[in-house]
Amino acid sequence: NNLEQGEQYVWWIEACNDDGCTESDYYGFEIEAVQIPAPNTPTVSVNGTTVGIAWGIVSGADEYQVRLYDENGSDNRTERKTNNSIAFTGLSAGHRYKVRVRAIVNGTYGEYSPYKYFDIQDAELCPLRHFTNNQISEYLQKGYRDGTNGVTQVAELQNFLNELGYNAGIADGIFGNGTESAVIGYQSANGLSADGKVGSNTRNKINSTRCN
Repeated sequence: NNLEQGEQYVWWIEACNDDGCTESDYYGFEIEAVQIPAPNTPTVSVNGTTVGIAWGIVSGADEYQVRLYDENGSDNRTERKTNNSIAFTGLSAGHRYKVRVRAIVNGTYGEYSPYKYFDIQDAELCPLRHFTNNQISEYLQKGYRDGTNGVTQVAELQNFLNELGYNAGIADGIFGNGTESAVIGYQSANGLSADGKVGSNTRNKINSTRCN
């Protein structure tokens, strides 16, 4: 019982009498290591300086280890949970974080999930200095430009993304590759579908970011 996973062992038999002992041949065997799969990429929900994190259940897991890393400081945290969600409070405003999770089965640690990145916004960024309108109200995507087909808010979107550090480039009113990459970065950090398009969910998040 309780042999170690991934280890090799040897066994033999000795027969003994008053004249001494004779050994059998040696026989080797290995305890196969159980492959514990990684959970899926965690999902995050940010509310002020609190983040809720959830991930998919790994079959047979007794616990999960959650590792939170502060990309802009030293606010790193490690927790163990028996369920598949956790909330971290009191995170540092203006910092970017990343989180990953792994399952624990019978004391053995599995593979880590991919990282999930998110931002804790700095209250001083709201209202944003260069984001002047009350809200983004238009559907926007790559190829759109201000002054064509009624589009007027691409430059406004670019100013918003640049103000938060997502580098949409010069606010020229043209939704090109740089703006699309900036939108994807913003969406990924805020738990949105990262498709590079400013649909209703992304607009709602932008507007609530601006108006917090």
